[in-house]
Formats: sequence, C-alpha cells, structure tokens
Amino acid sequence: MEKSPPETAAAAAEVAARFRSLVDTGDIGAIRQTQHLILGRLQDSNAVLTHFNEYSEQCFAEVSNDFAGKTRLLKSMKADLDHIFLKLRGMKSRLAATYPDAFPTGAMAETMDQRPDLESELDHDSIALSELEPWMVEAGSGMLEAAALGSVDNGSRARRSRSALRRARNEREGGASGRI
Repeated sequence: MEKSPPETAAAAAEVAARFRSLVDTGDIGAIRQTQHLILGRLQDSNAVLTHFNEYSEQCFAEVSNDFAGKTRLLKSMKADLDHIFLKLRGMKSRLAATYPDAFPTGAMAETMDQRPDLESELDHDSIALSELEPWMVEAGSGMLEAAALGSVDNGSRARRSRSALRRARNEREGGASGRI
C-alpha cells in the first residue's frame, strides 16, 4: 500500500494545484505588496522613534544637571531664609519683651511670621541664646534695639539709636520728653 515515488509526486502536485486554484494569484500579490508597504512604514516609524529617543536622552542629560543645580540652590535659599526668619522672630519677640509699650496691642501677633511650617520640626517661636549671633548676645538689648534700627557698628550709634527710639515712643504717647 505504499505508493511509488512517481505516484506520490503526482499526488503532491495535484494537491498543490488544487490549493493554488482556491486563491487568486492577484490577491496573493496584493497581500504581499500591502505587507511590504506596512513593513516599510514600520521600519520608518522605528527609525524616527529611535532618533527621538536618542535626542530626548541627550536633552534630559543636559537639563537634569541644570535642574539638579537649581534644586540645590532653592534648598539652600530656603534654609537661609528659614534661618533669617528664625533670627527675626527671636529679635521681634525680644524687642516686644523689652519694650512692650513700643508695639500697639495685637500688632506683634500681626507682624510675627505666620507662614505654615512645612518641613521643619523646630519650634520657631522660641529661640535659645545659643542660636543668636555672638554680637547679639554680647551687646544685649541695646544692640538688639540698634539692630532693629539698622545700626550695629559701634556703641555710640547704638546709644543714639536707643535715645531716638525713646524720643519716638514719647512723641507717640504724647508725653513729656526725657529719659525713661
């Protein structure tokens, strides 16, 4: 029941001919042409995407260094500003404690920095002497007064500033001139 090789070859040719007759050769050519067109478009798209990825990687490398530098700068500026506001709050509270009648009632609460504390766990309302600048601790309240008026270079200026502050307070109170 084995077929001879010429009979097998003839049977294979007959099966192949029948399969070829099932599908039109024009349709097969159109399918192959469409597949080549799609393949070309996919290769073009792949080349464009590869080029875009390389360009994006290059741009990211350039921008990431700038971005990291700007981030460090902003963090440093925030730390500096937090330190400055901490010192200012301490100076304001010391001035208010030393000269309570220099500030109208409730004005100190309005002038204190009321920003929300977003990151720090420090208590910004109280300030220790160790956190003050050395010239503030050495000079005492007279120097704080002078610092509030912007003159901290020598003692005579601080004395003049204190007396100017007293005169201004006396004039506000409508009182007599003289030392307090």
